[in-house]
Amino acid sequence: GAGAWDEAGAPLGVGAHTDSGFLTLVLQDGGGGLQAWSRGGWVDVPAGGPDILVCNLGEVAQLVSGGYLLATPHRVLRPPAARYSVPFFYNPRLGAEILPLQLPEELPWEREVEFERGGRLCWERPQNVMHGCFGANAFKSLARSHPS
Repeated sequence: GAGAWDEAGAPLGVGAHTDSGFLTLVLQDGGGGLQAWSRGGWVDVPAGGPDILVCNLGEVAQLVSGGYLLATPHRVLRPPAARYSVPFFYNPRLGAEILPLQLPEELPWEREVEFERGGRLCWERPQNVMHGCFGANAFKSLARSHPS
């Protein structure tokens, strides 16, 4: 049938992506299926019901920090039963121009070398251009996730 599949052939409920906004908070039931990219592979995000609040950084956080913070790549595997989640998207206004902040030079860069562009631990989609105008970035993400 039609649909998206992961590398092992498991059906995806939502394909791999990063959120276009600043911050996404997700409250999910105990059904599971949410995964995040970490250190070169997909890891399950604990589905602890209302006791766990998931926090994903978005592309605005990556842009405003000049890449110091990275947007959280994530996806959802299709669970055998219904899965319920409640996301809260914290975003700027659509017309906001996102400019990098001047971070203090003494701020330690703690990311491993392998996380740099093209490294084996890096998750990046070259076709995912991050626009400085939030509205353009949000529209790009909407068009990418809902192509028809």
